[in-house]
Amino acid sequence: MKAVTTRAPWAAVLLLLLQPPDPLTAASCREFNALELPRTWGSDGTWLSSSRLALTDFDRNRFLVYGTDGDEVQSVDPSAEGPDALRTLDITSVRDGFVMAALYRDEARYSEGIFFLRLGSNLKPVAKYSWPREWGDDVHHRRGSLGRPLVTNEVVGTENGLIAWLDFADPERDGIMQFGLPTENGPSVLTLTGSWHEMPTEVHPQVPVIPSHLTATTGDNAAAYALRIDDKPFIQRLAGRGERLEVFPEWPGPMPRLPPLASAAQRAPWWKAVENASFPAGLYAEGPHLYVLVRLAATDGPEWELHAIDPVAESLLHGVRLPTRAAHVSLVPGPTYWALIEGSSYSEDSRRKPKRLLLLNARAIRSGEALSCN
Repeated sequence: MKAVTTRAPWAAVLLLLLQPPDPLTAASCREFNALELPRTWGSDGTWLSSSRLALTDFDRNRFLVYGTDGDEVQSVDPSAEGPDALRTLDITSVRDGFVMAALYRDEARYSEGIFFLRLGSNLKPVAKYSWPREWGDDVHHRRGSLGRPLVTNEVVGTENGLIAWLDFADPERDGIMQFGLPTENGPSVLTLTGSWHEMPTEVHPQVPVIPSHLTATTGDNAAAYALRIDDKPFIQRLAGRGERLEVFPEWPGPMPRLPPLASAAQRAPWWKAVENASFPAGLYAEGPHLYVLVRLAATDGPEWELHAIDPVAESLLHGVRLPTRAAHVSLVPGPTYWALIEGSSYSEDSRRKPKRLLLLNARAIRSGEALSCN
């Protein structure tokens, strides 16, 4: 009996050593050597599966799809299978597929405004979602007509539909809209189920230093949330009139005061002010928890922290330092990996092309482990 019990652990160890290692076992982060990255930094994206990542390439109206095992990058153009003249804006996962926010243009103008294109698992269009031009049941606004939106900055899938941050010709209409997806056999019209107006002094969500304002948790207490920045940042639960959470990470406020940005000549001082500042740089979710990305200005390049929040208990869980000193950072969370996209300084590259793509271990982020990159 003793011989059996002493040999079994060694046999188990030997078997473990012979198994191929997980590339993120020894290090909680690794650089992903992609053959091509989207031409403009700040791309949105989503995990198509635990091993396939899709990033939006705004400049070329397509998605770039990557495999985490080093597969060659795949270029996907939804307009090849759907309506003409698409301009891709964002992509999010919804039930049994994905939804892409896009612009549709005729010969004269963006006559159709924003619409949502339903994509199958292969990213080919299967349905086009529209909605009425008038939303008379919009109880969150006093004026009767919303007209047609001009652009959407973000779209996020929820348990029962999707939410989007929309801009209209009338800026008083700008804000977050929540939609229910059409039924399987019903007309392809989205149902407005809620809206939350942009605050008069709020930092506009299209400011590129904050690539993610909207997110949604999953699980028993699934809900949608927004990062709102008025006199100071806070998290809003998108339910009813909007509930302000009492929890937020500490950071060296206040929000930076940026110079005017009305002409091309003012871009350099505007970016200099941005890149010398500290601010909350994004809101994300994975599973039941929220994550606030914080940028901390430093002499040798900014430091980046990711703070986990329990939105139900309204408590801070932990914070992790991200293994990057890039001037700008964008994240795509997933249950297995988080993708971290590094952006260069505006002074280095006015097009702000990505510098690197890192894969972070989602388990380490959930537990608050230190992240080290090989």
